[in-house]
Amino acid sequence: LRFDATLGVAVMPGWLMLLQSFNVLSEGAGEGPDFDLSYEYFKLQAGALVNVDAHLTVEVAAFTTYLARNFPQENGIVLAARYRF
Repeated sequence: LRFDATLGVAVMPGWLMLLQSFNVLSEGAGEGPDFDLSYEYFKLQAGALVNVDAHLTVEVAAFTTYLARNFPQENGIVLAARYRF
């Protein structure tokens, strides 16, 4: 079972703040040595997108796994560039 949610708020022209949640609950044990246990994790990501010009948007965000069972703790930073053509 997967449930993802995104909330975006335009704080000023060309700026968008995002709060995202990524959640997974397995339906039981899988197959193979790395997937033989059921697992679940809940991640939260917060970031900002800025329109550089009419074609380029840049994003910076940080994420963390705030609750998990049989899943590693993940923390990180996302840097992205999106080009519209």
